[in-house]
Amino acid sequence: MRSEHAPHRGFSVGITTISATPSGLRLLCPRCGQRRLFTGWFAMRAACPHCGLDFKREPGFYLGSISINYGVTALGTGALYALLVFVFGTSHEAALTAW
Repeated sequence: MRSEHAPHRGFSVGITTISATPSGLRLLCPRCGQRRLFTGWFAMRAACPHCGLDFKREPGFYLGSISINYGVTALGTGALYALLVFVFGTSHEAALTAW
C-alpha cells in the first residue's frame, strides 16, 4: 500500500520490494528511502513521516529466533554434557554441576 507521494523504489517480486536492503543498511525507510528510521541512538520511529509505513513489529516477531536459540542451546549443552561424561569420564553429577 504505497501512498501517492512515495515513489516506487526497486522492482517487486510478488508483494516484496527488492530494494529494501540498501535503504535498510543506510537506516532509511525501506519503502520510500526518504526518512531515517531512528530519532536517536536507540529510539526508533513508530512510522515513516514521509510515506507512513508502520515500523511496529508483528505479534510473534521473535518466535523464530527464540526457537532457533533454544534448539542450538539444547544441542550444544547436550553435546558438551556427553563430551564430559563419555570422553573425559566425568561423573554425571559433576557434569550436571558444571552445566
